[in-house]
Amino acid sequence: MKRILERMVMVDGPDCAGKGVVVEGLSEWVKLQGQSVFDVREFMKKYKVYPEFSDFESFDALLTCEPTYAWTGLGLRDEMMAQNGRPYSAREIAEALSIDRAILYRRLLAPATLFNKWVFQERGNITSFVYQPIHAKVDGENLSLRKIKSLPGNKLTLNSYPPGLLLIAICSAETAMKRKSSREKQDNCIYETKEYQELFINRYESRWLRRMYESRGTVVKYINTDNPSTEEDTKEKAVLAFKDYSLK
Repeated sequence: MKRILERMVMVDGPDCAGKGVVVEGLSEWVKLQGQSVFDVREFMKKYKVYPEFSDFESFDALLTCEPTYAWTGLGLRDEMMAQNGRPYSAREIAEALSIDRAILYRRLLAPATLFNKWVFQERGNITSFVYQPIHAKVDGENLSLRKIKSLPGNKLTLNSYPPGLLLIAICSAETAMKRKSSREKQDNCIYETKEYQELFINRYESRWLRRMYESRGTVVKYINTDNPSTEEDTKEKAVLAFKDYSLK
């Protein structure tokens, strides 16, 4: 049964494009409106489990991410997607992301939006539709977009729980790599190379990808974060896009 998560804002884009800055900007803005924000990401990092509904029941908005920082998501981050000399196939990563995603939506996101809470999420099923087909092609693996979309967690979230608003942050591969090199904390992710990022950007900007979401009722907006845009510029663009969506 299809139910658009009207109060869910999914933020996605290539690595180092400013997704975290967009989510931070949205969080800061709702706080200025007098609303409270519960950071699920920090909760999971600390306790390695999902919060119970009672933990965030009194809050107005949640900050979430994929992969999560608990259970399957933690395994993806610490093992499967890390540059550790133990390469996992695109199919294995896609299947694990699908499981992590299904748990997140069933246990947390769908109930939260049902109780009228805003959800600002960094990454989602669109990441799988962009990353894993390219990963598979680079490795010479036979893994189609159709197969990835058919995985249970992806099928559930795309067809039954599409986000109300999808914000896609975009910047050049050169800018992304400069930002990566200047980061104090390095994610050590297998996808954070210039070659991968150039391929990802083209896919994020494709018409078919945008229409995949718009056909399901999602509002899709792009946020250009390329230089000379500052973090404050990115936050301002994100808030304007959110206000335009939420005040309609």
